[in-house]
Order: sequence, then structure tokens, then C-alpha cells
Amino acid sequence: MTQYPLLITLERHNCYQTFRLEYRQGTQLEEDCLTPGPSIAEQASAAGWLQGGIPVVQDQGQISHSSPCQILCKGHGGRVSPDSRWQWRLQPQQGWPPPFRLLEWDRHTDREVLIWEKPGWEILDLQLDQRAPGLYFAVQPPLGKRQLLHWNPLRRQLQCVMRHADFRPIEFAMAPDGASLAFVHQTDDQLYRLDLAGQQLHQLSIPQLEVESQQGYRAYRTSPAYSPDGQRLFYCTAYLELCDLDLSNWGNAYSLPAQGGALRRLELGDLEDACPINLCPPTVGAWLARPLALAS
Repeated sequence: MTQYPLLITLERHNCYQTFRLEYRQGTQLEEDCLTPGPSIAEQASAAGWLQGGIPVVQDQGQISHSSPCQILCKGHGGRVSPDSRWQWRLQPQQGWPPPFRLLEWDRHTDREVLIWEKPGWEILDLQLDQRAPGLYFAVQPPLGKRQLLHWNPLRRQLQCVMRHADFRPIEFAMAPDGASLAFVHQTDDQLYRLDLAGQQLHQLSIPQLEVESQQGYRAYRTSPAYSPDGQRLFYCTAYLELCDLDLSNWGNAYSLPAQGGALRRLELGDLEDACPINLCPPTVGAWLARPLALAS
């Protein structure tokens, strides 16, 4: 049986709350579950892990937290490296024009520098490289194929990993070995796997197996994420429902084999009345390595 922690953000009555839960994967469906855990922070969403198993959360308002965590301030967004040395964020942040500038803050030098900028382009999403210090980010040009870029902060090197006409991510996740990625497609809102070597596209989500579809709702998919060993893939679903004249978010969290296969709904126990917004499994070795001091 495989067991590791998950950070999950739930929405309840327009309030965001992040929990640390224990995921247990077994050979049978009933063994695949989440063990309820403590609330990490309120008015915050899960954003990743630092070495030593320290959660990273994104401030969504007046944040309050009940355990040690790294807080990314509201409006700064982005990603922080597991050793907390580098933090990356996008500009502009206000929604329009879309972000076309990527900045990097180095804790060692206490300086922020521009590492990528192309007005008229759009940075779609950022994800950490789990094999070495670095960052993947997907960009969309005004015309032509979307691109996957990689930044190595140690070598100060930027590389185009892939161009693909059908790589249209709302969000994406890199497999721990860097050989493939999963993304939610802009056009049909389905989950796909893309192998970087052969650039073959495979649909992973099967809407008719999701609870929402069986109940007659059309859900959208969010927050794809790989397990630390790369064997499983997680994602969330959400849909709007009218309750007492108010629109409310509802949804579920699912897991399936990374190559596709049987879909499992994650049982949230006492948290079933909330809508999963995103989830973060630990990056490779992040919860096993010795803790480092948090950035101020």
C-alpha cells in the first residue's frame, strides 16, 4: 500500500480552507481513501511543498494558519522552489492583459530579476521541475503553436522543450520523470496526457464515469497533479448548482493510473459538503528531506 500526504483546498460558503490529509492507495477501491487531517490555513489555497514536508499556501484574503507553512502573498502567486531559495511570479496580475512577464526572486541575493517577457503572449501556467531546481511554464503566442519552456536557475538557461498545435492547457502537471505531462484542455475541458518524446496525445478523463455526469451535471476539471512516484494522477471537478437562489460550487476529487484506467473518487469523509478546488501531492522526496528554514 502507498501512503503519503496531500494538501487539498476546499471551498465552503465562498471561504477557502486548506487541509493536510493522508492518502492511502490500495488494491481495492474501498482501500483508496483520504484520512481526515487538520486544517493548515483558512482563506488560503494549496500551492505546494517545501523540503521537510512544509506546506506552501497561497493567500486568498486575511489568512490565518494553525501550523508552520510558507505563505505566498496575495497578488504575487507563482511557485517557490522546494529549498525556498527561488520564488517565481507572473506579471501583470490584474487579469488583463494576461501575464506575459516572469520574474524570479533569489533569496540568497535578495534580488528580483526578469527572466522572460513577451508582450502579446500569455503565460498559461507554471510548474516546478521535480528532478532538479527549475521551472516549466506554458506560453501561448498570438499566432502559432503553444510552447513548453524550461528555466534552469543555476545555469541561468532557458530552453524550449516542446511546440505542439494541440497543447492548449488551462492547467498542466509535469510527471516526476519529466517524460510526459497531463493538462486540462482549453477546448473541451478534458484531461489529457502528452508524451514529450513522441508528442502523442491521449485522453485520460472519462466524463461518463464521473459522479457529476451520472447526476446530470456538466463539470469542469482542474488541478491535475502526479503522485510522487508518477504512477497515479489526481484531479478535481467542479460544477455550479442553484441552492436557495444562490449559485454554489460543488465537485469531487478523483485519482486514476497515470497511463489511464480505472477512475476512483476520493472519499472526503466529514468534508464531503465542500468543493475541492485544488490538491498538491508532495514532490519527489520533499516530505522526506530534512526541513530548511522558511523564507521571511
